[in-house]
Amino acid sequence: MSNTAIHRLLKGISVNDLSIIFPKIKCLKISGNLDLSSSKITELPKGLTVGGNLNLSYTKITELPKGLTVNGDLDLWDTPITELPESLTVGGKIRGF
Repeated sequence: MSNTAIHRLLKGISVNDLSIIFPKIKCLKISGNLDLSSSKITELPKGLTVGGNLNLSYTKITELPKGLTVNGDLDLWDTPITELPESLTVGGKIRGF
């Protein structure tokens, strides 16, 4: 299936529950916003790129992965994150840290 066909298939779909095995993912790029707030997620894949905002508020994520790029805002309200990695790139504001 081509990327265009996959894009047409997924356009307009909202996902409520998604399980991803991160060791098998080598590169994950999200073109828009990624809202994981209040989800059960506990980690993100290394090198994740988010084209818009990333909301991790009210999650149990304890650290951000190396190479994380967020072109918009990064929301970290009520997370156990205590430090930001040196390799973090954020184009907007970091809120809640």
